[in-house]
Amino acid sequence: MILTNPFQFKIFLYPQYIDMRKSWNGLIGLVQNGMNLDPFEKSLFVFCGRSQRLIKIIYWVRSLRLRRRRHARREAGAANSY
Repeated sequence: MILTNPFQFKIFLYPQYIDMRKSWNGLIGLVQNGMNLDPFEKSLFVFCGRSQRLIKIIYWVRSLRLRRRRHARREAGAANSY
């Protein structure tokens, strides 16, 4: 699935659940080999774990290496625990 946004970059969602222990090198491999895409283009690549509680997002920042973010989905009615 491809989504576009006003910031002029594409968002790619990986079509299968992944093992959330994968390093960012493993995620780059999924982008290159599983999706046949260039991980260094102006895009976000979103991965979801089997529990659907966590996602990982990787993106390229100019001449720096890929950045990775890990986000947890909040349950409805759950209290903030920061």
